[in-house]
Amino acid sequence: MKRLLIFLLLGLSLTAVQPFKQDILFDNQQISRACVISKYKNNFDDCEYIIKNGNQYLHYASRESIKSQMKNFKQVDGIVLYFEQSGLKELVAFYKIDYFKGGDLLGYQVFYGYTTFYSDYKYISNKKINVQIAVASDHIIMGFPMILTGF
Repeated sequence: MKRLLIFLLLGLSLTAVQPFKQDILFDNQQISRACVISKYKNNFDDCEYIIKNGNQYLHYASRESIKSQMKNFKQVDGIVLYFEQSGLKELVAFYKIDYFKGGDLLGYQVFYGYTTFYSDYKYISNKKINVQIAVASDHIIMGFPMILTGF
């Protein structure tokens, strides 16, 4: 009985480490590619490529591959989603984002916001922020808690 209780408590503590609702985050069929940022390298068969960036690894793969592998990642520092056939209003509605425009940068319109799909957040100018969105004419990049891969 003690072992079962310890196992359940350990399982609950590990699931609390992930700051996102992965079942919903990756359900958008418009995602063309995804990237998971972690301090730990996670090799998996369907990974397109892995880039070491300082003390983090950027794991790029399809939406389906990343969704199926999320349980195997240790300490996720961020998630970046790429969209080619979506509009800002569609994505904001899907992810229930309360957002505002931040400005223009390198040909992108940049927006910041908050969604309950990602539990970690920072207060910036007295607003909860946990998502950054960069909109170009032909694609959108969305990062939780921000775009950690560059535009």
